[in-house]
Amino acid sequence: MTMKSPPKFDIRTAQPRERAAAAEIVVAAFARLAAHLEPAERVKLFDRVRESTTNPDPGETIVAVSGDRVVGSVVYNRPGPGQHPKFAADWAFFRALGVDEAWGGRGIGRGLVAECVARARGEGAAWIGLYAADVNEIAVGLYQRMGFKVLGEPFSHWGVAYRVYGLDLSAGGQVGTTMR
Repeated sequence: MTMKSPPKFDIRTAQPRERAAAAEIVVAAFARLAAHLEPAERVKLFDRVRESTTNPDPGETIVAVSGDRVVGSVVYNRPGPGQHPKFAADWAFFRALGVDEAWGGRGIGRGLVAECVARARGEGAAWIGLYAADVNEIAVGLYQRMGFKVLGEPFSHWGVAYRVYGLDLSAGGQVGTTMR
């Protein structure tokens, strides 16, 4: 019996025409949190995710693609002053990570995060950070397996508890290899 190899994917900066598809993947991923959000907050969150993925300025949308299909996405922000109030100027950060549900479990989320870490290292960032909802157990588990640590106390965002996570790049912090 011949075993099929899993479909391959590449990770790269999104082309402008791919950003809308990327945004819808992220909205679908964030929809898993919908039961924890008030209806008005859901609409605001989904609108914000669409806007930040399709028009990521000053960040950039990074996608995982298989053939001509976008199967995952993240928005990366390089270090610099004024990028985000939760992160210092020497931090890079990423947000709006999502993987097409049909493509889950194939290392796409891990690959997108690793790409953000590689870019942050290349740009001399001291840290790379993110913030995630406590109820987003899949994402939180991924970040923790990859070596990200919780920093500070939880805060309310979109009506749910979020935490800041960071990976210290200046101390040689390595992306973990533990898989589920």
